[in-house]
Amino acid sequence: MKTTKIFSILINELSFFDINEAMKEKIPISNDLIGKLWFTDAPSLDYFHSHDELECNLVVRGHGSYLLENQRIDLEPNSITWLFPKQEHLMLDMSDDFALWIFVIKPSFLQSSCRTPSSKMLLSQKPSGVFVRHIDPHEFQQLQQLCQMCNTAVSQTDLYNASLAYLLHLSWHMFQKGSILPLVKKIHPAVQQIAHMLLHGSEQDDLSQLARSVGLTPEAVSRLFKNQTGINLSTFRNRCRLERFLALYGDGHTVTMLDAALEAGFGSYAQFYRVFCKMMRQTPAEYRRGMG
Repeated sequence: MKTTKIFSILINELSFFDINEAMKEKIPISNDLIGKLWFTDAPSLDYFHSHDELECNLVVRGHGSYLLENQRIDLEPNSITWLFPKQEHLMLDMSDDFALWIFVIKPSFLQSSCRTPSSKMLLSQKPSGVFVRHIDPHEFQQLQQLCQMCNTAVSQTDLYNASLAYLLHLSWHMFQKGSILPLVKKIHPAVQQIAHMLLHGSEQDDLSQLARSVGLTPEAVSRLFKNQTGINLSTFRNRCRLERFLALYGDGHTVTMLDAALEAGFGSYAQFYRVFCKMMRQTPAEYRRGMG
């Protein structure tokens, strides 16, 4: 699992987005830009969220998965995934070599740019179906090259906007020609509810309490969660707790590690220490020293 990379950049990821109580992210995009593009090999396993912008993911290598409302979407190399403004989603899991390009486009530009019957689909807020397809590797390479070109033009507003607009329409064009693969799996309502509870920091997060909340036995919950998400429930819960710890601890100037760990949901410092060392591959003290 890619826990070290994920958690080492989590604080930067959290500062990149402004998440309100409704879990809507406000992505900072300059007024003179139509959207934003970035490459990442360490996406954050953060909260269910949505945003006003249309999002597109281009998977370069490795494998990952999204929890998209009541569905698990598996991501493969050379695949394109579209995420619409009112679709809550969460990066659930990923391989160590997972990497992708992500771009988002403002609604105002979509309104002025998407005029054909086909492209008007991109104006949807929450369309039915799942928008993930695999495309020809050669065509995907063209998209990668365009992403790289666009990324180098970030300081040149007109060129950046033009290349981002072209990337939007070319990605949609190639997506429509792509192959529909069995990359989507329905998520049981109990698993969805438990994931929400853990991600939102429910105080009742031990197995027996979670099982009671969804009307199943602890054994059934464990099996169902693992089968549908590919992750052990305890592992997912510890990731959620560790993410909350990192957000609470921040730069370490306002709260102690112990207080942040307990508030994040760990039952003791010893438990926090074991999880931290396993997932971060360093001790809490080493992490603190590395922050300068």
